[in-house]
Amino acid sequence: MTDVTGESFPALMRRLVLDPIGMTESAYEQPLSDAKASRAAAGHRADGTSIQGRRHTYPKMAAAGLWTTPTDLLKWAMAITNARVGIPDSILSKQSATEMLTVQKEPAGLAPMLHGAGRDFSFEHGGSNEGYICQVIYFPELGRGAAIMTNSDAGSGLQKEILYALAKEYDWPDYGPREIQPIALDSATRNQLVGEYPVPAALTGGKSVSQFIRYEAEALSVEVAGFVPKTALVALADGVLLAPETGFEVRMIRDTGGQ
Repeated sequence: MTDVTGESFPALMRRLVLDPIGMTESAYEQPLSDAKASRAAAGHRADGTSIQGRRHTYPKMAAAGLWTTPTDLLKWAMAITNARVGIPDSILSKQSATEMLTVQKEPAGLAPMLHGAGRDFSFEHGGSNEGYICQVIYFPELGRGAAIMTNSDAGSGLQKEILYALAKEYDWPDYGPREIQPIALDSATRNQLVGEYPVPAALTGGKSVSQFIRYEAEALSVEVAGFVPKTALVALADGVLLAPETGFEVRMIRDTGGQ
């Protein structure tokens, strides 16, 4: 886009997207300007330590360069909704917005994740840089939704609790916690689960990464360094281990030798 227009990416996004939508608190700035840096939350790792320098500067501006607020994220969601119903002077054409909110490959549209149909239809988008996790969800048929932003790699658990509370209070359809039936594991089975499991390089960008399942203080946990912070697990049927805090799921499969 920069090559075609001759504009810098931050200026282009300001002209084409942010200003027309009214996202006045948002910017594609790397590094963040002094004016905004003084108001920006510092990122934190899962153990509570602050990111060195408070935040990273990312060269990947389109993927990792947006600084925004919950209010501005909801302006984005409402702008897409307005375009989808054909309101004049919308940021997108009705056709483009419809394609954006139509499943292209389950469950994704053109960017957002899509769920439900009719009154139950919603779209959502998550985002994370090191030290930050956020989520925006919107029900276009109801005009309801929320954006949650946290400044911690461990923010997804809190994020889900807030969204579930909002869903209950404001009657969001088909949105709430998953009901599970944990099972008890005998010590032999539990001991077999504990260990180090290499993660396929295709899932980690070529990095050598391992998933660790541990049993400490009478509780199972999972950790994938740099990807999944240490999180408690419960056992379900059919070899499934689930992290109730985040929904992260592990399925254990035995080989022909029973390992």
